[in-house]
Order: sequence, then C-alpha cells, then structure tokens
Amino acid sequence: MVWFALAIAVVLFLLGIVFTIYPILPGAVFAFAGVIVYAWITGFHTLPKWVYILSALMVLANFAIDSLASTLGVKKAGGSKQAMIGAAVGTMVLPFLVGPILGVILGPVIGAIIGELLHVRNAGHLAKVGFASLLGFLTGTVLKLITVFVMIGGFFIGRH
Repeated sequence: MVWFALAIAVVLFLLGIVFTIYPILPGAVFAFAGVIVYAWITGFHTLPKWVYILSALMVLANFAIDSLASTLGVKKAGGSKQAMIGAAVGTMVLPFLVGPILGVILGPVIGAIIGELLHVRNAGHLAKVGFASLLGFLTGTVLKLITVFVMIGGFFIGRH
C-alpha cells in the first residue's frame, strides 16, 4: 500500500510543479494534496508533524507570492495603484480570453499597461510598468517553484 500511496503522491507532486509553471490551477495545492493523500493512505503514521507544518506554510507562502509578485514589480517601477490592480486582474482574466500560455505571460503586462493608461498617458512609462509586471510575475513563478520543491523535499526527507 505504501508504494501505491507514494505513486499517487509523486503524480500529485509532478502536477504541482507543472501547475506552478503553467498556472491554470494552484500548483502548491496539488503538491500539498500529495502529502495529505500519502499520509491518509498510510494511516498518518509515516510522516512526522513537521512535514505537515512545513507543507502548510509553503502553501501559504505560495499564495502570498502569487498575490504580491506582479503588483510589487509594478510598484517598484513607479506604477500606479490602477496598474497594480490591472496586473492582478490581467493575471486572472487573460488566460481565459487568449489561452493559458499567452494569457499567463501577457495577462499581468496588459493588465498593468491598461491600469497605468487609466492613470497616466506616457508611453515610455507604460512600457516600463508593463515590463516590471512581467518581471515580477516571472520572479514570483521562480519563488513559487522553490516553495513547491521545499514541500516535496520535506516530504522525502521526513518519509520513513
């Protein structure tokens, strides 16, 4: 039964990594589900408590990074509050309008540019804010991947 549980956990971990890079669904939740499903199948006695705590903290960190990454990039570039809101909305909406790959990449950029356009009409500034949003999104993706890998690493270290 342990091998079956491990196989399911590994599949969920891989989905967690994929969805962190390709954020249609929250990748950290899949990785966390891998920990919980493994524990449930094995009777919750094969993982120490610190693995559950670490995993839960990584999920929380992942959500915090997700909500702050693009908006902080915009803010650092001198973008307005409208640009920060636009980046957040663009990240959530554009993948549904233009497809997941283009939407995830272009969503924060277009959202930030539209938001900033409502505030200022300087083309150079718009480009700077849009680029900063993209950079923030990419940085956030790397940081979210780190949280998922910490969760997976903790699982394998704590597993006995």
